[in-house]
Amino acid sequence: ALDVLQDPDTDHKSFALVGDRRGDPEAWRGQLRALPRDDRGSLEALAWMAGHWRDGDREELWLAPRGGLMLGLNREPRPGALASFEYLRIEARADGSLVYLASPGGRAATPFHLTTLGPQRAVFTNPSHDFPKMLTYWRDGETLRARADGVEGGERRALEYLWTAVKGP
Repeated sequence: ALDVLQDPDTDHKSFALVGDRRGDPEAWRGQLRALPRDDRGSLEALAWMAGHWRDGDREELWLAPRGGLMLGLNREPRPGALASFEYLRIEARADGSLVYLASPGGRAATPFHLTTLGPQRAVFTNPSHDFPKMLTYWRDGETLRARADGVEGGERRALEYLWTAVKGP
């Protein structure tokens, strides 16, 4: 049972324990207390995303976690047109979950729920959204990367972003 609790492949799954041997509940309690804490509900576990990131003229900005929120902004200039932009936020909900909310062009926010959190890697999903259905962020040194995955027009589609940390203003 303890091995299953530590296996990421069993995350969000239920299982039954069946056996004919009695165990020692006090020993189990001690072993359960010693398991590593799940930081999925901790907004501070995403602090590695904070910063000003740029890829040419495209940029993304994330403020550090504070007050139950991480606020973000994405801007992509378009030749001869107004830049596209997106207001972003990640909020800690009362139930302990973390939700990424994207508001492209300032429209109503679309929620993506945190489903995977590792060291400097986070996956947010919304299976009912058209595109994307999954957003993945990960940090590689002074680089912040993101990938948007889903299906559009019956075709699998992915967009990848690679931003470098901006030094100074």
